[in-house]
Amino acid sequence: MRRAAGRVVVASLAVCALSACGRLRYEPGDADAIDAPGLDAALDAITIDASIDAPGLDAFAPDAAIDAPGLDAPSIDAPSIDAAAPDAALDRDAGMVGLPTECLLGTTGTATLPAFVAPMAPVERRVVPVADTAALTAALAVSMPGDVIELEPGVSYRSAYVVSRGDLTIRTRAIDAAVPATSRVAPTDAPALARIVSGGTLPSLSIEAPNVRVVGLEIATDALDAPSIVRTTPAATDVILERLWVHGSDARDARAGLELNGARTVLARSHVSEIHANRGPRPAVLLYTFGSSMAILDNHLESSGEGVVFGTEVPLTPESAPSDAVICRNHITRPLTWYPGHPSYAGIEWPTGPLIGVYDAERVLIAGNVIERAWETTRGSGARALSIVPGDLGGAGSGRVVDVTFVWNHVRDVPEGISLGAGPDTSPALSRVFVGQSLFEPIELGRFGADTGRIVQLLAGGAGPISEVVIDRVTAPGAIQNGLLAEPGARGLITVRDSILATGAFGFVVGTDEGIAAFPDLGNLVVIGPRPSVYGASSTVVASVDDVGFVEASASDWALSPTSPFFTASSTGGPVGCDVETLRTLVMGVAP
Repeated sequence: MRRAAGRVVVASLAVCALSACGRLRYEPGDADAIDAPGLDAALDAITIDASIDAPGLDAFAPDAAIDAPGLDAPSIDAPSIDAAAPDAALDRDAGMVGLPTECLLGTTGTATLPAFVAPMAPVERRVVPVADTAALTAALAVSMPGDVIELEPGVSYRSAYVVSRGDLTIRTRAIDAAVPATSRVAPTDAPALARIVSGGTLPSLSIEAPNVRVVGLEIATDALDAPSIVRTTPAATDVILERLWVHGSDARDARAGLELNGARTVLARSHVSEIHANRGPRPAVLLYTFGSSMAILDNHLESSGEGVVFGTEVPLTPESAPSDAVICRNHITRPLTWYPGHPSYAGIEWPTGPLIGVYDAERVLIAGNVIERAWETTRGSGARALSIVPGDLGGAGSGRVVDVTFVWNHVRDVPEGISLGAGPDTSPALSRVFVGQSLFEPIELGRFGADTGRIVQLLAGGAGPISEVVIDRVTAPGAIQNGLLAEPGARGLITVRDSILATGAFGFVVGTDEGIAAFPDLGNLVVIGPRPSVYGASSTVVASVDDVGFVEASASDWALSPTSPFFTASSTGGPVGCDVETLRTLVMGVAP
């Protein structure tokens, strides 16, 4: 194999070489490997299993020490990073799917990071062409290990297909030429995709066996009330889903785009759209049960409910809840045709939910995403970017959310930032949440119906305490109501440091207390708002965004100018708030 040109150097990581039957493992290493203020650490340990040789696997590879023809991953010299490089992430020979570089750049926090183990891809031994619905049904029924079932571009295969035999690849013929492995699929690629569609009460594609790879398909439903369009069962481990266009129809109900239940599952470079239902918010991707080591990488996700949701409506033990998940470089959004106040409104007010929901999970990394367009409706509470409330999906699940890391995300056109809720009992059901190096752009009063808005709120929805919540190096220069709000019954600890936060009309409050009296662990903040005496000597209160020293606040350029008094004022000597220049580079190409 030919050694790839270039290399990616990641902060605090030592990258071991990958052999054809080995492991790629990231561990803490040389902290001087990167020049980037604010990038203090990275994934504590990520292990990527590469124990199978699978030619044709299009994979994300964050290190160019991997022998990978065509891999060109320029080295990173942050903060002037040259390559957020979604195309610098291919490894066709190792039989693995790794993580984009952006997912590996983190900030030291209290949350334990995921121990992500990538899926093993099936070996490709023979190609089985299928020309129509009957041929595909027959090929699935008798498939042998190593089969590559090839569907024809532009042909519709109409049935609810079940994959019950593993070690299998299903793809559209010539897909790599039509939609390169470095590209995210889009609806405009439809003529180059084979189409699986079902109009019944079963998923259009169900995967019930291990080691399955599905590439370059349109998978749709035209049922009046569709189930999940793609579903994997707990038996479906080591599943790779890439370059798929998964969608419902513009006026009909769909329960979810994809419901993923098996361990070591990756959804990559796909487009999920038209996921909504009259009965309530519906997610683009539902991470349900038994899903350890799951990655949602470089996708466009639009739904009336969460773009990604962790949770279940059935009781679970902690061992069977989703865990070790990575949500990286996704565009999570809603089309303006769904918003009643927009000129393009299509006439159906779909109930909405938050854009990301974590209701039952352990060790989740949400990094490098663009998260936008949330609004309330008369039939749903969907104005938040992120909701973390144990057991909030049907009040079931294991009732625990532990170790959530939210870093390097760009949130825009969202009235409310993050909502944290107490668990259902007196155990510490919500603990170790770290929010760092993220930008929450202001939203003006009235946009998307915004008349309330909080950057972070802690709810007293249950009896359990909230513990070890850290907000670090966040820029959120606008709030309509509150910068921070905690209900008096939301017992817990929250640390807020090195951030730029607006107070909103009512400040950082718990009950009638404001500032340090409400949140004792505030440190080294730039607070935009009135009443400087209540925020403590370690923080600076300024009257408006014009006093912060942003490059150009009127043009929504929220990077600190080198002339800002806060440019070197963080506790580590760098800028207070998010390193916006680095964030821009890391999310380059994620959204238009």
